[in-house]
Amino acid sequence: MQSSKLGLNLWVVMVLIFLSAAVRSNEIKVLVIESYNKEFYWDASYRQGIIATLGDRASIHFFEMDTKRLSPAEHQNRARAAIASIDDLQPDIVMLGDDNALRLVGKAVLSRGIPLVFLGINGNPRDYFDGIAPVGITGVLERPLLKRYLLFVRKINPEWKNILVLFDNSVTSQIYRNSPFFFAGKDHIKILGVNVEIFLSNSYEALQTKIKQAQTDHDVLFLGGLNTLRDKHNQYIDPHTAVKWINRQSEIPMFGFWRGTVGKDGAIGGYVIDGFSMGAQAARLVMAILQGGSASGRKIEWQNKGRLILSASALRRWNVVIPKELQNKAEYID
Repeated sequence: MQSSKLGLNLWVVMVLIFLSAAVRSNEIKVLVIESYNKEFYWDASYRQGIIATLGDRASIHFFEMDTKRLSPAEHQNRARAAIASIDDLQPDIVMLGDDNALRLVGKAVLSRGIPLVFLGINGNPRDYFDGIAPVGITGVLERPLLKRYLLFVRKINPEWKNILVLFDNSVTSQIYRNSPFFFAGKDHIKILGVNVEIFLSNSYEALQTKIKQAQTDHDVLFLGGLNTLRDKHNQYIDPHTAVKWINRQSEIPMFGFWRGTVGKDGAIGGYVIDGFSMGAQAARLVMAILQGGSASGRKIEWQNKGRLILSASALRRWNVVIPKELQNKAEYID
């Protein structure tokens, strides 16, 4: 009697294992190819948004191209490795995070007949497909709105007339400088009565020199992406190191376009673009496709409203007071 019960229990366990394997074999697979790396604050945030939205509906796999830390000469090798990961996994949908992934891998995804959802794209997606709007693609564009940031800082202090916008000299930064919604290819513009200069460099020393000069001829710093910086020895400089240095050195206040730069040792904040929200928004497009929709049938979306996120520590650091009408709208992170 006891041996028959053991046999029955063993049979039940084997059936459950078989059913579990069958479920896994039919599981929907989503491959997320990141332009950058999981330690980078932007990727870490949008990963969380994707997992929170899709985690119980699909098996999510990630591939890191790491194009912020690797030299441009190595990007094609990483693109080939990313494409190999597509062929190995055979995903149902591919998500491409940021411009480098779309530029280097987008055509390969569509040539395999796999639906594509992008996120965090700063340029025009058509530019990565020979100027043609491709079939089988949708996603979320990333558009920091300079005018809204300027209106925000002018409410804080109308006397701030000269603003310096800092970026590295990456693909993303060049897109911002050249795009009509930002600087339209110019280094200096005047908007809303404010003189705005953009500075692009991958040299950590050049950035440091510019910050020191800005103390006498600018009123405010706006922090963009500083993710491809290298020092005079060609050593990669982590963006947190650069941001922390600016925080300690600059006597003029620093605001930021991305949430990951905001905090005690970073920028004050502002209407920042949030990676978690970006990831969740793109993941909802994936869900719509999985439920029977078409990537081609869905409009490309924007994430441009931003959230008013501020660092109380950074506000104290630069003795900046937020107007009362904005204080209740803000989310304070420290």
